[in-house]
Amino acid sequence: MSNVQFIESLIAKNLSEIYPSVKVFQQEIPNGSVFPCFFISLKNAKLESKLQKKVSVKYTFKITLMDTENLYEKADDIFFNLQYIGNKQFKSSEISLDISKDKLDFLASYTLSLIRNEETGSKMNQLERNTIIYGKQ
Repeated sequence: MSNVQFIESLIAKNLSEIYPSVKVFQQEIPNGSVFPCFFISLKNAKLESKLQKKVSVKYTFKITLMDTENLYEKADDIFFNLQYIGNKQFKSSEISLDISKDKLDFLASYTLSLIRNEETGSKMNQLERNTIIYGKQ
């Protein structure tokens, strides 16, 4: 499972806990979907180098609730629910909200800190790098 899929699954789990009867879709909404429903997609990712082997990646996700009832009340619930995901393992660094007639659009950013492991051997043969999540709260 990629980092993006991992974070998407944590967001989906949080949303399902507060609205168990609302379907949560990742990546795309199938044709013929019944509203209300959530749609989660990656908006962008930004890589920032820290020290030699350390990097941080800021993932920004767009979370949309397609609905027509009680949008302002639901906005508050979802806004606070997105602050922490994964049993408070990850904290959002930024959340924004846009309300329109029949949907709520949230942008939530989560940062992962990574350490790159380099293969030992000659530098010419080090074409492959692995990454390990060491966590950022």
